[in-house]
Amino acid sequence: MPIPAKSGPNLTRRIPPRSEAVADADATIKEFCAEVRCCPSYAWSLINAGDVVAYKVGARVKITRASINAMKERNRIKPRGILA
Repeated sequence: MPIPAKSGPNLTRRIPPRSEAVADADATIKEFCAEVRCCPSYAWSLINAGDVVAYKVGARVKITRASINAMKERNRIKPRGILA
């Protein structure tokens, strides 16, 4: 006999909205890929090449926010001057 599922207002999980503090936190590989719109293998190639700084927390790999911002700045397309 299956166990009935419990329900009620206290048993539903809600994910809180992202705050500014969370937006400035370091990113996992998955979060980095979503932000930069790349595949995980490209993220790993950036880590192995030293283009972004990563560290491990247990089994998770985190990429520092400073290195993400620095990578974006290095790869930013700069506008050309106006031709007269």
